[in-house]
Amino acid sequence: MARTPTEGDITAHFSPMFTASVPPKKIVGVFAAVVRGAPYTLHDITPAKTNGDRALTAMARSAGGPELVIDLALDESGLIQGLSIKPKAPR
Repeated sequence: MARTPTEGDITAHFSPMFTASVPPKKIVGVFAAVVRGAPYTLHDITPAKTNGDRALTAMARSAGGPELVIDLALDESGLIQGLSIKPKAPR
């Protein structure tokens, strides 16, 4: 999350199923917005409540932006099949 990926980066790391529903150009746009808060420090990395051992939830702290909640799931071949990046809800 330190630089904006290219569409080629996206197609190399995301499953075809994911990119069929979320076009690589849109994913690049999301990362471009997230990168503005870089650098990030990951913390509180835990197994996700779904997708077994191929999913996690992590928090990302940034001095320049909001704290983020990241949910990540991989398919059997190790490609990203699910990704959610959103600001942490205020307490």
